[in-house]
Amino acid sequence: MRISIIAAALLGSMITTSQAASFQSCTAPGRTDLILEQDADVFDGKTITCLEGGDFIFDMTACAPRDGYGVSAPTGDAALVEVTNDFKKTKGGLGTVMFYGLTPSAYEFTAGNWDLDDKYSQDWTFTLDRKTHKGALSVLDNPLNPDDIAKSPIAFRCMPVTRKF
Repeated sequence: MRISIIAAALLGSMITTSQAASFQSCTAPGRTDLILEQDADVFDGKTITCLEGGDFIFDMTACAPRDGYGVSAPTGDAALVEVTNDFKKTKGGLGTVMFYGLTPSAYEFTAGNWDLDDKYSQDWTFTLDRKTHKGALSVLDNPLNPDDIAKSPIAFRCMPVTRKF
């Protein structure tokens, strides 16, 4: 018994965890709330950041590694199927591709799709200023809500939040 407790304590001290995720909650009048979760999880050995909620995010899992791309499955639950830092590797997939970049001043996200002729078209961008916590959504294509294109950019107000569970 004593040996197993000591072994568990030693093993536990050798396990390292990644930095805890940080969250931003973003709102805009008349819009579904958006959550940005930085360092949300690890996929295929890479730490990913995710956007959740947001009525402009559909048919995709909006996650990607820093300065990289997340590729969602084209059908079903549109699960994340690949992450890469090489845009060329996203070509040929029919699922949505999201880019995530982090600069000293902003979080930057873009999403789009490859068509059957291997032409990429961007659907939207979301930028969040790290100092002012002001977000801006620019919609270039949204078949579910074409009015978003005319309203772009759409202002969001974001604030850091702490996970309650």
